[in-house]
Amino acid sequence: MTTLIIQAGGKGSRLEHYCWNKPKCLVPVDGKPLLFHLLDCFASKHDTQSTIAVIAEYKADVLQRYLSVFPGSAPVSIVAPVGTGTVSGIAQSLELVADNEPFWIVWSDLLFHEHLKMPESDQPVIYLSRNFPCRWSVEVDEAGKQNLVEKKSDTAGVMGLFWFPNKSHLKNLPDSGEFVRWISENANQFSTAYCDDAVELGTLNALQNHWDDEAGTRFFNKITYRGDKVIKQAVVPEYAPMIDLELAWYKEVGALGFKHIPTLFESKPMTMSRIDGTHPYQFRWGTKGRRQVLEGIMDSLTELHALGKAPVDNAALRSVYLEKTQQRIAKVGRLLPDLQKHRSIKVNGVWVPNILHEKEQHRLTDAFEMTCCDAFTVIHGDPTFSNTLIDDKGKPWFFDPRGRFAEPGIFGDPAYDWAKVYYSVVGNYDNFNRRQFILSLDAQSADIEIRDAGWSHLREVIAERFNSKISTIQVLHSFIWLGLSGWVDDDYDSILAAYFNGLYYLHSALEA
Repeated sequence: MTTLIIQAGGKGSRLEHYCWNKPKCLVPVDGKPLLFHLLDCFASKHDTQSTIAVIAEYKADVLQRYLSVFPGSAPVSIVAPVGTGTVSGIAQSLELVADNEPFWIVWSDLLFHEHLKMPESDQPVIYLSRNFPCRWSVEVDEAGKQNLVEKKSDTAGVMGLFWFPNKSHLKNLPDSGEFVRWISENANQFSTAYCDDAVELGTLNALQNHWDDEAGTRFFNKITYRGDKVIKQAVVPEYAPMIDLELAWYKEVGALGFKHIPTLFESKPMTMSRIDGTHPYQFRWGTKGRRQVLEGIMDSLTELHALGKAPVDNAALRSVYLEKTQQRIAKVGRLLPDLQKHRSIKVNGVWVPNILHEKEQHRLTDAFEMTCCDAFTVIHGDPTFSNTLIDDKGKPWFFDPRGRFAEPGIFGDPAYDWAKVYYSVVGNYDNFNRRQFILSLDAQSADIEIRDAGWSHLREVIAERFNSKISTIQVLHSFIWLGLSGWVDDDYDSILAAYFNGLYYLHSALEA
């Protein structure tokens, strides 16, 4: 049983636009919000007896709705503080704690990598960090007594993690003020301990640096580089079948003679040749030859599609494009229930139909019926720039295939591949995926600013190649954005921005 109080009441101002629409505890890290990492760290799985209070004032309604759609590993009680400052809400939360029950207090912007063990102490324990600077620290006076001082330190900083053997140590705690200052003035005795297995992600630089360190690897995979080889393994068991699908695809497509994929050396674990190349979205601004690179990517995918054909499966098309999209956008309606009242939304300055409104839901079906597919071919399934490398000779290399369309296998709609390329070129998906976007929300409007990767001016290169089929690609591009809203569960902003982007591109496709 765990008793935990999470102080998540601040506005997250130091995280700037990442907290414009959500509380700091919902900032995504390593595939889930910071709050969920704390729940996993402190509470045992399936421990329904835990008492967990989350102090939240800023965007508390967003937190409540998010948890109703995506429950964490343990149930929580949201406490609305009556005061201000880091002490606010703690006294209220203590009402949930039994008299002789030990408990933790933790700041919501800390990330721990291991489950924390309860200390064996009859005194409060204040945890210290030597990994990041803290505004308060601990100093030892001449008599050997430890004192809390308001002095910045990166060797003995008060990190924002506290343990108490019972709540009597926090008697007469005020409703407002600074928690550490109150402790410094009122705690007669306390112990200290270092917690080196933690990072603080409450600043923009710290958060972005952490994201950069994790970039290129999904949270459920582990990538290991050994010389000229790459080893890919699933670290979350339920995602292991995805690697099996990849393996099957590499084997079949390699046997057909496709030369734009890594060499597969072993299956268990999946071991491939390491490609020395650059993702197209990483090209430096002003890099010459982008048109030739894009044409090379399209030529290589055309070679892939020519390796084999199969009859069109209309049920598969409907499942992948229409039904999956309808299922995924339902989460958006639950996160923003008032959104369904608006028949139109202004997205990036353009009024577009809102397909969550009952009178506009037909537009998905209308758009789906605009698409056409003459035959299934061998496809990659996800040839975004994130899954493409360009070597020093300009040759494209593809990896991370889906290995399925509606069902496992190498065949599917070739237009799906083209829509994924369009997704990177025109939609700037790859920078969006790296959280390089800003979402501004009002009651009936949304503005999404995605950092341009320098390819969107080449949209006509794709249009010229496909002529009349470009309308199908544009519709599928909008469907991919809409479907993404139901996939990026870890980030509130990404869910909403993907949906609004999908509305924008759907309107453009239908009006073209």
